[in-house]
Amino acid sequence: TGGRPVIAVVIDDVGVDRPRALRMIDVPGPLTLSLMTYAEGLPDLSSRARKAGHEVMAHLPMEPLDPNENPGRGALRVNMDPATIRK
Repeated sequence: TGGRPVIAVVIDDVGVDRPRALRMIDVPGPLTLSLMTYAEGLPDLSSRARKAGHEVMAHLPMEPLDPNENPGRGALRVNMDPATIRK
C-alpha cells in the first residue's frame, strides 16, 4: 500500500437472498463477503465470490449473552458438544 491508508469493505449477511448475493459478487472489488452458513447453494456462492476476486468469510451466529435474544438459525451454543460445533 506504500504507507497509504487501506479501507476494507465487508458485506455482511450475504447468501439468503440469492439474486442479491449474485449482484454483490458482481460488484468490482476487492470486497469481503460474509456468507450466511445456511444459505442455499453456499459452495457455489463461495466459489463464485472467490473467482471474482473477493475474500469470503463465514457468518456464523453465536449464542447471545441475553437468553431472550434469538441469535438466528444455525447458531453455536455453549452447551453444544465439540463434534456438533465442528459439523
